[in-house]
Amino acid sequence: MTLAYEFDYESHLPIHYVMFKTLPEHKGRNMIVRTWHGCVPVRHAEDFANHLQKTGVEHAERTAGNLGAYVRRETQGEWEHFFLATYWKDLEAVKAFAGEQYQIAVTYPDDEQFQLLSDPYVFQHNVQTVSPLQ
Repeated sequence: MTLAYEFDYESHLPIHYVMFKTLPEHKGRNMIVRTWHGCVPVRHAEDFANHLQKTGVEHAERTAGNLGAYVRRETQGEWEHFFLATYWKDLEAVKAFAGEQYQIAVTYPDDEQFQLLSDPYVFQHNVQTVSPLQ
């Protein structure tokens, strides 16, 4: 796993980071990107990052048809925002992960201990390629 940091050049502090393995490749075919957002108080940020890795990321990666899972973090005042993007072969794979109501966010029983504010819905888009912006 690689961590990519972006810095605030005035304070010299990281403003967010992205965890990724490799960009997904699904040559010549569309894939589905599913995005979720939630936030926790900054005091819970590191513990929630570990929890998200063990729940959402690993759950997605264990699901047949998953092509990758990526987390981005942003600090905004007293809140740490988490953005999870998962990439899928097809809608059947998304449903295997999220269920028939796949537009509803997948949450986990222990989320509450981090005071998580989860967006109730996720976005899904068909895409052909994933590439970093230059």
